[in-house]
Amino acid sequence: MNKQANTHTEIVDNNKHFAIVGAGIVGICCALELQELGCRVTFFDHQGFANGCSHGNAGHFATEQVFQLADPAILPQIPKMLLDPLGPIVLKSGYLLKALPWFAKFISNMRSKRFQHNHQALQSLNKDAIEYYRSLLAKAHASHLLQIRGSLLVYENTPLALI
Repeated sequence: MNKQANTHTEIVDNNKHFAIVGAGIVGICCALELQELGCRVTFFDHQGFANGCSHGNAGHFATEQVFQLADPAILPQIPKMLLDPLGPIVLKSGYLLKALPWFAKFISNMRSKRFQHNHQALQSLNKDAIEYYRSLLAKAHASHLLQIRGSLLVYENTPLALI
């Protein structure tokens, strides 16, 4: 979604056809940008348009919330998660050995330097999201649909001391 890309349409091959995996707001915005550059796109999403994360977030752009999955704080919780059949990580018993390389990479992303790098990458992805969405809505004559009201984060437990 590089704003400069719009000024370089002459270098885009109009015969390019892109596959977009995921038809949530991010996939849709990427597809619209590619179409604007003259490319064709095809969506692949088993849940349909805006039925995954985009639906679950109720339209909330969490640009202020940058929490990556590979957080060292969850490490002690992983065994419990794996044993809970309704937990966030469910593996068939025979698949655990095949998943070990993924777990090793996941845990390596918890190292301080890697964790910080991933955090900064997520922040950079989020920082201009609202402005890109404003321009997209303006093109669709739907700017009135975007409401900026802030957000309130509530925690049951926190190690932070409030002053």
